[in-house]
Amino acid sequence: MLPPLGRWLVPAVVLGSALSSGVSARSLATNGTKQGYCVIENGFDIRGNDLYEVAGSSAEVCCDECSKHYACSSWTWTNHNGGTCWLKGGRTRLEVNPNAKSALMFDAPPPVCEILDNVDSVGNDLSSASSPTAEGCCEICQNTLGCRVYSWNNVNGGTCWLKSNRVDAVVRKGVKSAYAYPHYGYDDVFR
Repeated sequence: MLPPLGRWLVPAVVLGSALSSGVSARSLATNGTKQGYCVIENGFDIRGNDLYEVAGSSAEVCCDECSKHYACSSWTWTNHNGGTCWLKGGRTRLEVNPNAKSALMFDAPPPVCEILDNVDSVGNDLSSASSPTAEGCCEICQNTLGCRVYSWNNVNGGTCWLKSNRVDAVVRKGVKSAYAYPHYGYDDVFR
């Protein structure tokens, strides 16, 4: 099971709990099966490790469905057949897919967009965008297809450097970096 981490929490009784950034966080406890937290990542598909396929009208339903199955540790939602939750027993590959939403199950609320001061994530640049603050880059990254990591500096009044992944990081004064989604202790493999 993934290590317990902490940050965003939205009560399970709030269906469709969407945060303004397009990322949803959900918590739930269902009939004694297990407790879980999800952070929904828009535009990503977890490939492989399928356990079950269940109908789900929205991605939020998948969080509840996954929590009912002890072996389920992640899921992907697509609009296949009016909405399908692909419940999974792990996560090996993550692919960019604008028609999918995915999440891992956590035992505690996972951290999202925790800023690291004086750290520059080097390489894997997708694009850049303007933001007067590093905190503003979080929503920009979450709403940019393929973006999982960003670095910010004060170039031109503030620039977000949006990245697909973090392969290397260096100390660089004045630069701030963060993962836009929960970081799992390893860098994602995109294929």
